[in-house]
Amino acid sequence: MRNSDEDFYIQSVSYDGETYSKSYITFDMIANGGALVIELGSEPNKQWGLAPEDRPSQQITDFPITPVPCFEAESKTFEKTLTVGVTDLSGNANIKVIQNGEGIHYSGPIVINKTTEFTATASVNGLVSFPETAEYLLIPANRKVTINTPYSEQYTAGGDVALINTIRGGKEFRTGNWQGYYNTDMDVVVDLGEVQQIHSIGVGFLQDEKSWIFMPASVHFQVSVDGTTFQEAGSIQNPISPKESGGIIHDFVTGPLNVKARFIHVTAKSQGLCPDWHVGAGNPGWIFADEIWTK
Repeated sequence: MRNSDEDFYIQSVSYDGETYSKSYITFDMIANGGALVIELGSEPNKQWGLAPEDRPSQQITDFPITPVPCFEAESKTFEKTLTVGVTDLSGNANIKVIQNGEGIHYSGPIVINKTTEFTATASVNGLVSFPETAEYLLIPANRKVTINTPYSEQYTAGGDVALINTIRGGKEFRTGNWQGYYNTDMDVVVDLGEVQQIHSIGVGFLQDEKSWIFMPASVHFQVSVDGTTFQEAGSIQNPISPKESGGIIHDFVTGPLNVKARFIHVTAKSQGLCPDWHVGAGNPGWIFADEIWTK
């Protein structure tokens, strides 16, 4: 009930003649009908509907889902061994773990020494969670990367080792698996740790022209046994048009080769400034690289 045009605030409420202090109505009130009288005033009644029991609330009382378990490890990659644990988020679930396709009894953290894929589920009172999968990758020991032109601190992909951690970046540059070079060429040397027979060398790049990320103009490969004297191993020109839109991944691969080497020198030449037709025309572009490999 309003006594004037200035009355906007609830002062009190009655339902079928009795005081009603709650700030909500129930389904039964609607279904059964009745007289709901609301007294309005020009100033707020800050005490009305204030008590916790007078406020609307909702809750799930029978918890219809079981949370997926969570894998815990220091890193997705390792050189010798890695400890992997599985956490039960519900606190009382039965955990089942599959390791490289074989079911195992999980009683605590597992130490692995090779590339391993895990799948885990949790069950509570017969209700099974969705499966959670994780893969941990063994990096060949003693491999190192020397970065001669610094990458952007904004897109490190986890540091120097990102270029040899065996984890490939996808078409989305924001996932954190791509190493970004802004307004510079990419110049790196990979130490394989020992002299190896090499038949081909490859390196992957991403293009996303709307984000000012372009393929390098060219990629140059050199190899060396001692890290001092290098010999040519091939040079590849970019075949991808800078106008191609969307996330595009292209591998620059040189070969076939038949050389022995320990050190791989990879230089990717930047396209330079964004093209005249581009929204960023006249501004520096990016090179996004991930994974250098040999076969």
